[in-house]
Amino acid sequence: MNYMPKRSVLPESGNEEKIERAEGRRKEVRREEERRIGEEEKRNWRGKREDEGKGKMRTRIEKREEEEREEEEKRGERRREGSGVESEGEREEREKTSEEEETDEGEEDWWKEMEKDEEERREREEIGKSARYCMRGIEGESKRERRIIMERMVEKLLGGGAELGEVEERKGEGGRWVLIVEMMKRGDRRKLLEKKGEAWRRWRIGLDEDLTMEERRVRWRLMERAKMERDRGKEVKVENRKITIEGVEWVWDKEEQDIVKRKKGEGKGKVEGEGRERKENQEEDRKEKRRWRQKRKKGEMKMKRKVVRWMEKIKGREIG
Repeated sequence: MNYMPKRSVLPESGNEEKIERAEGRRKEVRREEERRIGEEEKRNWRGKREDEGKGKMRTRIEKREEEEREEEEKRGERRREGSGVESEGEREEREKTSEEEETDEGEEDWWKEMEKDEEERREREEIGKSARYCMRGIEGESKRERRIIMERMVEKLLGGGAELGEVEERKGEGGRWVLIVEMMKRGDRRKLLEKKGEAWRRWRIGLDEDLTMEERRVRWRLMERAKMERDRGKEVKVENRKITIEGVEWVWDKEEQDIVKRKKGEGKGKVEGEGRERKENQEEDRKEKRRWRQKRKKGEMKMKRKVVRWMEKIKGREIG
């Protein structure tokens, strides 16, 4: 008698769950690989820019030294044709003058390079800042897990298609994680911030702009004023660096370091803010600016010493 082997039949729902899990793992691996490749390309691009900057500066110095040598040879030929052999005093004076001119020109070029690099850095920071946002309240056992959760939330809010860049993490108030996310398209960032109310209702996750400490302080002062006015029963609307109370617009004055009332046709009026603490805020700003200037000066002097040592090495090789 022939016996047919029994086939094990799995429930259809079990197969679908396995397929979904496998598909989910493949998507996670693909996202992680794309993120890793993107970070490597950014690092390579930054290194290439630095190498190009150093190469340009080295080329300029070499070109200038070559021109100096040619000019010196021409002067020597003219002196030999005119008055014979150059005296010791004339030679020393000529070398001293040449060194001073070379040092002055080198410092001038160095300062120009520093100013150009600083301008490019500020431009990159401004562009990067306008494409970042903060996400507060995401929990996970690892940085990778928190990123995956964040990506899924963004996908649900925007419907897919959003391109994410670098993600930074830091601990916020109460030990909760704060993710600073870079969006590759500014339009995606704007759309995402418009849905911050939905993110809070669905997951209790906070979305906000990536603000500096000064901007956060201004925002805090505006929110305090708004709370006080709402407690009095007034209608209040808070926007970026301004607040509207019962149809009257109040703005943040950077010079006064307080909220001022703007009247129609008169521009900024007199300060009418309460609890201004203006002197303390101004002193804090001055200290911050002073620390920044000292740090910048220290970095510039360090770079200047490196350039001088490098030029001395080049001269030593030529003499040897």
